[in-house]
Amino acid sequence: MIKTPLRNLSIRNKLFLSHFLILLITLIIILISVKVNDKRLLMHQMMTQLDDIRTNIGKQSEARQTFLLKDRFTESFYITGTTESIIDYNKLINKIDSSLLVINQNKLSKNSPISEKIVSITRNIHGQEVFFNRMVDSVKQLGMGSQGLIGALNLHKKELTTNNLIASTDLKKLDELSTLYLLEKNEKAAIQFDSLARKLLFTYSNNPSAETILEEYRKTFVRIVKLERSIGNSNQDGLQNELVKQSKSNDEQLQATLKSINALYEEDVKRLEWIFYGLIAVTLIA
Repeated sequence: MIKTPLRNLSIRNKLFLSHFLILLITLIIILISVKVNDKRLLMHQMMTQLDDIRTNIGKQSEARQTFLLKDRFTESFYITGTTESIIDYNKLINKIDSSLLVINQNKLSKNSPISEKIVSITRNIHGQEVFFNRMVDSVKQLGMGSQGLIGALNLHKKELTTNNLIASTDLKKLDELSTLYLLEKNEKAAIQFDSLARKLLFTYSNNPSAETILEEYRKTFVRIVKLERSIGNSNQDGLQNELVKQSKSNDEQLQATLKSINALYEEDVKRLEWIFYGLIAVTLIA
């Protein structure tokens, strides 16, 4: 029979050692549990911030749609340069930045792949902000009524009408084509307008005043068409399409980050289970 140093100890000392070992193992279990719980709290805080970001991104999309479908058609926007929807959009950006700051201060954000996803989300959100600002600037240049390029187009048309520089039938045809494009975004009408305007420039080439104003009329309309195409007539093209793609990408990145956090938590729970099993086995042997 193999003798061990423990066999020479008294019963009292053996009991003391066994109780000390059990106490030590219990303390280790408590420390591990506290550590895991602290990590769980950090995960919960990060997931809360990510959920807030997703909510605010959704609100940004609503503010953007309000601007495109409503506020851009108010003359006050072209006078003041801003609207309630733009103010709301910028406030939401500040809220998202605040959430990102809290996430970056979280210890878990230093772990890969979470850190990479947070960087990607931050880049995408600010990229979306750039696209939105570009769209607002384009809409502002476009104008309406007496403002912007629309105002300039109406002014040139008025000059052609008031001074009888071209035939009323020719001007009427140009006006019909421009109106058809502006109201229905009919690309065929835009092409026909440019073709007719170039033809009329040749027709009235002997009248310098008519030729000059007609050329400005044509150039202004061409710039309007380019801006409208840049903005996009729907969510399938232009800056509108870029913003929709950015929003979708942001949501996908957020979902992926949430999955990564959940996976990290599940790994910790499994690791903790194995530690508990090992410590229980050691305790039973002791």
